[in-house]
Amino acid sequence: MLNVKEVTEQLRAEGITDSEQVVIRWILDGKIKARRTKHLNLEYSINPADLASFIVEKKIENKIKQFGIDFHH
Repeated sequence: MLNVKEVTEQLRAEGITDSEQVVIRWILDGKIKARRTKHLNLEYSINPADLASFIVEKKIENKIKQFGIDFHH
């Protein structure tokens, strides 16, 4: 399992975001699956497979934007 800092580092490496606040927002919005840890309820635990799925979705989203196609209508 990964924490928010580790997830942010991986997303930075993929060119998606370098902001832990953005990662937490995505978690709160349900875009990245995560579980709160028992440690003060301030930290999240993210499954690496869920992170990988999110990265793929973001890359597809970015390609679609790049080509001007919007499937969200």
